[in-house]
Order: sequence, then C-alpha cells, then structure tokens
Amino acid sequence: MGRFLGAVLRTFGWLFALVLLLAAAVAVLRWQAIGEPERAALALMDVPADAPAGRNGFAALMLSGHDVPPERLDAVLSDDVAAFRTWLAGHDARHPFWSDGAPDVATPADRYVPLSGTAFTERLPLPPGDDVCALAAPGCLATVRENEAAVGELLGAHRDRLASVQAALAADHLVNPYPATIGTPLPPYGGLHLPLTAAAFEAVQGRAPEAYARTCDLLGQARRMDRGGGNLIEKLLAQSLAEGAAWLLLDLRREFPVARLPEACTAALAPVGTDEATVCEAMRGEYRMHRALGAQLDAQLAGWNPKALLTRLLLFDERLQAAWSARQFAPFCADATRGLADAGQPPPLPSPAVGFDRVACYAAYINCVLAQIAGPSFAPYADRALDHAAKLRLLLAAQAVADGRRAPANAASDASVAGYPVDFDPATQQATITLRAPRDGETAF
Repeated sequence: MGRFLGAVLRTFGWLFALVLLLAAAVAVLRWQAIGEPERAALALMDVPADAPAGRNGFAALMLSGHDVPPERLDAVLSDDVAAFRTWLAGHDARHPFWSDGAPDVATPADRYVPLSGTAFTERLPLPPGDDVCALAAPGCLATVRENEAAVGELLGAHRDRLASVQAALAADHLVNPYPATIGTPLPPYGGLHLPLTAAAFEAVQGRAPEAYARTCDLLGQARRMDRGGGNLIEKLLAQSLAEGAAWLLLDLRREFPVARLPEACTAALAPVGTDEATVCEAMRGEYRMHRALGAQLDAQLAGWNPKALLTRLLLFDERLQAAWSARQFAPFCADATRGLADAGQPPPLPSPAVGFDRVACYAAYINCVLAQIAGPSFAPYADRALDHAAKLRLLLAAQAVADGRRAPANAASDASVAGYPVDFDPATQQATITLRAPRDGETAF
C-alpha cells in the first residue's frame, strides 16, 4: 500500500512539475510574442471612438419597425440598451468557458427584454417583393413606374416607417449606443429601401422637383453615413444606398431634365473623399468587437476552477488576443493606406499576425486558432470600398456631363485614378471600369 501511494504521489509530482515547466515556457513565449509591431498596432487600433456632435438618429432607425411616439424614442432606446448591458453582464456567469451542457446558441434578443416588449406594436413587415427599389443598383425609376399602383400602396402602408427612416438619415450622425460585441443588436436596415422608392415614386407621379430634392438629400445622407460608419455592416449599407441614390439621380436627369439642381445637391455631389474609399473606422469597429469577445472569454475563465486556471496558464491570453487582432486590422488604418486609397490602390495585405507554423502560436493556442479563423475574411472589404469609390466617381462624372460642364470623354478622364482607369468608348459614349471585388456576376461597371 505504501509503495502504491508513493507511486501515485511521485506521478502527481511529475505531472505538477510538467505543468509548471509548460507554464514557464508559455510565459516566456507570451513575453516574446508582443514586440514593437504589436505595440504599434495596438496604439493605432486602440483609438477611442469619436463622440460626434449633434443629433443621433440611431433611435429612430432602431425603432423604425415599432410604433413608438417620436418623443419617446430616446427613452425607449435607452431602456433597451440598459437591458442589453444587464444581459451581457450576466452572460459570463451563466455560460462558463468550458461548459458540460449544450452551447448557448441563442441570440441576445432571446435573452434580454426585446424592443417590442408588450408596450409597442410592431409595424407591418416589409414585403420582399420586386416593387421596392434595390440598393446599389440602377433601374429604380423603371421599377417604380412598372409597379406604380403597388408602390403607392406600399408607401402608404409604411408611411410611419418611412418617416422614421428619413428622420434617422437626416440626423447629424448614426452612432450605435449598444456595447460593441459580436452580438450587438442591429437596426432593421431593410427600411433603407423606402426613401429611395419614395423619391422615384414622386418622379413617376409628376413631382420631379420634390423627387430631385429627396434624392439629393438621400445621396448626401448616405455618404455622410458612409464616412461615419462604425462597423462594416453600416459602411457597406451606406455605400449601397449612396450608389442607389446616385443612379436614381442620373435617371432623373435623363428623364426629367432641369436647368439647375436643388441646393441639396451641392453636398451630395461633392468629390469622393478618402474616408469613402477606405475602411479604417469600420475596421476599428470590428477590432473593438474582437477585443470585447476576448474580454468576455477572459471573464468566463476567471476563478480558480482547475480547467479555467490551466486554460489561462497554457491556452488563452486576452492580451495576446488583442495584440494579434490589432496586427490584423492595423494595415487598414496605416497612414500610407489613405494615400493609396485616393489613387484607387489597395492597402498592403495584412500579414498573418500568428500562424500554426510559428512557435508564438503556442503562447496562447486558443487565441491563435481564433486569429486564423477571423484574419483572412477582412481583406476583401478594402477592395469593396475602393470599388464603391470608383463607381461613385463615375456616377458623379456623369452628372457633370448632364450639366453640360464636361464632355463625356473629359468626364471619364476626370473619374480615372491610377487603380481604376476609365475605359471610354467614343462610339457608344460608354465609360466602364474594372472592379476589384465584383459581386453578383458583375465584372465591370
């Protein structure tokens, strides 16, 4: 019996020594894993989000699917943000990192008091039909003309939702007040189709001046939303709305020509800016969500539970999670990237911050796996922003032709940048560009 106990104790002693040795080796790897590149990336990405001045239209957009009185919007949204924070604070206690039960696959909306609650009626859902103008596509005016009666009924049925969306877009900014997490609630963006459809409907109904004013307002608002986009979803939707509005404005010029555009068109037709061709601020928003995920996982590993303790010592490190995430996102915000974007050139592809073939990966293997999953998926969004800027340059150049300020060939030349040369065909008077990230079967614009 004594020999058996001695063998057991020796075995546990060796195992304990092995764990200590592994922990020491991992600690050394973690100390070496954060060098000057990581510190520079963290300094670049850990920039606090701006607190823009003026009125925030987010409450109107977030609640556009519910029958909430305008004077109650801010209060209702504030209550919901508080409910979400409460849900989020209790999430870590309910769902430890290593759980024996089924994983929590429910969305946050299933766990905290939803916006609709019992006090506010949900508005009629939007139909998925073709009688609503698509974002980022030409043909809105033709679509509305072909479905005039149905569009009239649609806009009448969703009059209040349209008013809410327009109020949101007319605000000084749209800043999401919810905590930046992977499960942050998002507003019902489907309503963004309505103002575009309403502008085309006014033209079809013979109210061209009103259609011009509404379209220019919408184009300017979408571009402002693009420049202030706090994450990729917001930026991509804003760019799609801007392209749809720019197409509609061009169709209005062709079918309902006017000698002079409304005053609202001045800001809408301003030259394309660097912030519209880059994704830096949106990537900072994505980085903040990744940091929040790391902090959440770290909180779930708190305490002296043996599994949690060993995971912290050997497999997971929130500091490395932040550093490796920053390395992935930093190239999108480098100073050189802005100059490249103005010329239509992509940023240097972010090199992997860590890989399975590198010793540093074993400093925090779980974080290494997370970095490998998320890293490659973000690079194409820089190309999409460059494509958008090139499309918008060409659509704005077409406005100069419609004004008579520039000949078609000269306008095409004006829209060219090094990364997006415009190919102009004198015979057809058509200008085209080759896209870096074509979608839906398109190869050129």
